[in-house]
Amino acid sequence: MSTAEPMLSSERRAVARMFGDAFVDDPGWTAVGPDGRESRRRFTRRICGGELWAAPRAGGDACVTRDAGEPTAAIVWFGPEARGSSPWLTIAQAPGSALAGLGALRRSLAADATMRIGHPREPHLYVSLLAAHPGFQRGGRGGALLEAALAEATRLGVPAYLDTANPANLPYYHRFGFRPTGEATLPRGAPLWFLQRD
Repeated sequence: MSTAEPMLSSERRAVARMFGDAFVDDPGWTAVGPDGRESRRRFTRRICGGELWAAPRAGGDACVTRDAGEPTAAIVWFGPEARGSSPWLTIAQAPGSALAGLGALRRSLAADATMRIGHPREPHLYVSLLAAHPGFQRGGRGGALLEAALAEATRLGVPAYLDTANPANLPYYHRFGFRPTGEATLPRGAPLWFLQRD
């Protein structure tokens, strides 16, 4: 059985690579990133790596599951007192967008603005990133990490919130009690769903 454990700072690059591999074909990342698959993988790794670096500085948490001592799934969340839109995050993620070219930078800024409109007005826990390595999916690792985030939301007495551009994720999150609260459109026409668990 997988358990959620705090990510070590020494694991940040490995976890960023894992996110890049997991998200390379995700509709949301495809809507924002470069057209080439390998360029998009590098873009995603840089953006997620920046967030992993900035999250603890902005009051966020990063947890992983491990197999044979290596991270195989990871989550990043921000509690109500954390700063999920902190300047630390903007600074840490900017190089990844800029290195991908002007088009990706513009789409990233537009997507960021779109994502912000869905956040609840009341205090909440925001699940920013969640993925398992492609070779370790459907083994309960993501669920264990999401349960850890939901337990923290319950402890704090606040709803949990996340967004997704992947329609295949909607039934998955529904099983954990998330319900749609709205929908928006990302660059290149990709839909984005806002989901909340009270």
